[in-house]
Amino acid sequence: MGNSKMELSNGYYYQEFIIKTEQQNLEVYITDTEGFYLIYCWTGSISLSKSVKVIEAFQSAIIFNKKGKKLILELKKNSEHKFCIIGFGKSSSENSMQNKFFARFEEFYLSHFSDSSSFYVGPPYLKLLEKMNGLSQISKSGFAGELIMQGAILQIFGFKMEHMMESLSRDTSENGSLSRAEIHALNAIFEHIRNHPEMDFSIDGLSKKTGLSASKLQEGFKKIHGRTVIDYIRHVRLERSLELLKTTDMNISEIVYSIGLTSRSYFSKIFKSKYKFSPKVLQERYRTAI
Repeated sequence: MGNSKMELSNGYYYQEFIIKTEQQNLEVYITDTEGFYLIYCWTGSISLSKSVKVIEAFQSAIIFNKKGKKLILELKKNSEHKFCIIGFGKSSSENSMQNKFFARFEEFYLSHFSDSSSFYVGPPYLKLLEKMNGLSQISKSGFAGELIMQGAILQIFGFKMEHMMESLSRDTSENGSLSRAEIHALNAIFEHIRNHPEMDFSIDGLSKKTGLSASKLQEGFKKIHGRTVIDYIRHVRLERSLELLKTTDMNISEIVYSIGLTSRSYFSKIFKSKYKFSPKVLQERYRTAI
């Protein structure tokens, strides 16, 4: 079993699990702190102990632990599970800003869901997949990382609540024609592109690698990332180039080739379009600041 945990200040919470169960169901204790918690499942099948509601791959659930009971998740036997839990609770200070926010969130939640609906799953929400993948990559150290994590947690709760409201008002699925197996294949290719931006990607090549048609690829990329396949590859390459400018001594030409491009002028053009500064100017600023 592998997991990473981050207890944040002001009642924020983050924990990620990778667990392989064997011959029997496994129970995992999470917390007994009063608060709101969101569980996101990448793989496996998860339920709140003694609940018939199940969280399948790419689904998420909000748990309102109003009375501070022990939250225990039950994992299906003979399965691999990867899931994340984020949350926020009350502060020990009665008049803190955190408690005022918590009270406002509680009022909004209970105005749309009865007190008995303390465990809401709802249909899969593909736009949340990108946010949860990004959460895993945020630095978990230092005060700056903590602030970024808190903001990301609140943003994810906002997306989930928005989707809950939409789901209650309509019966159609926002996943379109994508199956769970196809979403798994797409998520694997997203990770492959992030890890190897220097590769020469093509829609035909990605179709062969995933077994998905070109139209399915485009549908999945647009639903999850709001970008076409080519736009997403360009976005990942530019993000990697910015990271290399900040953290290495590589010159611009070396960075261009390391992200799979060949034209320095083209790179400078799209970099400036995205970040409003040329790569050379930003590199000089980063080096001056050290």
